[in-house]
Amino acid sequence: METQLKKLMTDWDYDKAVALARPIAEDWKKRTIEMARILYIANEQLNKKGKRTDLALKGSTKCNVALGSANKTPTWEDFCIEIGLPIRTAYDWLACYDPDKDLLLSHSEYKEARQLELTTLYEDVYAKRKKDEGYVPEKLSLKWNRKQTKWSETKFQKWVAEKEQTVQGEAIANLVPDRYSKVTRFGLWTIDYMMELRDSCEELTSGARARRFSDLVNAYAPKMPKSIDSRSFMRAAVLVEGVLSSLPQADRDYCRALLADLLGRDGYNREDQDD
Repeated sequence: METQLKKLMTDWDYDKAVALARPIAEDWKKRTIEMARILYIANEQLNKKGKRTDLALKGSTKCNVALGSANKTPTWEDFCIEIGLPIRTAYDWLACYDPDKDLLLSHSEYKEARQLELTTLYEDVYAKRKKDEGYVPEKLSLKWNRKQTKWSETKFQKWVAEKEQTVQGEAIANLVPDRYSKVTRFGLWTIDYMMELRDSCEELTSGARARRFSDLVNAYAPKMPKSIDSRSFMRAAVLVEGVLSSLPQADRDYCRALLADLLGRDGYNREDQDD
């Protein structure tokens, strides 16, 4: 093997390199799945409920040192130390091992499996909460998210927010081509711009600014005609500010005045105005 490798370094040949590497790769894959299987079985056995912990460990000097006491039952981590495998690597293989199918997932497949499992769980809870607002899963038994043994409302609400944001985005995407096709041609209502505008408006009415928005609504309410909802009026104002927030700070006051002049002109809103 060493001679073959040295020869490849000086006289590279693709086919010979493939012939040399293929059996090594196949053996590595076989050994890897075998190791993952052994790690899984060891983990199951060493973490069984009701396992006695008062039995002295026999026969292993290394593990006795690792444990710090000869009167302690070895753990799965001790097992990894005994076989000379880094615990981080062992955890990675254990996490990616599928005992039901006896195969080792790649890291990308593992991440997809974890995400799919959580999405399935959250979709189920989301559907059940439409009938029972206080529904919470009593017990979690997840295959790919083993560490998540307790329900996390924070993570669920974050998922809900992302789900609703996606739904809103899709609704806008479906709406724009039909109702705003003429305007879209000029680049005024692209999907990206609509999402940016929404974010700007949310920023103007959330956090510390939420109180200011509420005060403005109350201040302008007495000035509004009875037929006008003051909150709707303020939403229009926030929308304008959201648009202006993308402009240079020094030009915003001028643009506000120009916009007021534009909106005040009859010609802008004439029904016979050309499209």
